[in-house]
Amino acid sequence: MGLFRTDIEKQVGKRNEEIFLACRDSVETKLENFPKYVRRQHLKRFLAMYEVFKSVLPIKGSVVECGVCWGFGLMT
Repeated sequence: MGLFRTDIEKQVGKRNEEIFLACRDSVETKLENFPKYVRRQHLKRFLAMYEVFKSVLPIKGSVVECGVCWGFGLMT
């Protein structure tokens, strides 16, 4: 992942990591507040998948996810 990132984008990711590691809160607290650390694009994708999932809730049947990318998918 990150093969298409510019040098500046790579620096932003590294800075987010530094902020995450420097925070004295527990990992659990950090994860509960993940929008503070996640990139805007990833938060957008997470919210979009949530909206897709909500749209299929009234449909009878099963939802089948056929794969994930590094643990991210519809069932997140």
